[in-house]
Amino acid sequence: MKVRYLWIAAVCCILAACKFTGTSNVELIVSPESKITSLSEARDQVRAMRASGEQGDIDVVIADGTYVLDETLIFGLEDSAPVGAVTRYLGSAPFFFNFSCKLIKYVKYVK
Repeated sequence: MKVRYLWIAAVCCILAACKFTGTSNVELIVSPESKITSLSEARDQVRAMRASGEQGDIDVVIADGTYVLDETLIFGLEDSAPVGAVTRYLGSAPFFFNFSCKLIKYVKYVK
């Protein structure tokens, strides 16, 4: 019985430590009908959150809809999550991308 209470106390301590270190789970919704309506807006919002100190996980949930890209959507090092956190772009349902341009040449982007 003592082992069970020790285990519960250890889990509570870990959860409390996570809460007070400023880590959180943030979910951004991208939808033609929401505040964030494009993939580039979502990327820029994540960048702004990271720049302002967000250290937790960020999930960008892409809702059903059509998202037209007028220019190439580029992700760089500034889009990376800090150590111990993740930034995920997820579909709210199974989805596919339909590209209407031909990829002619790949060039590695170096800043």
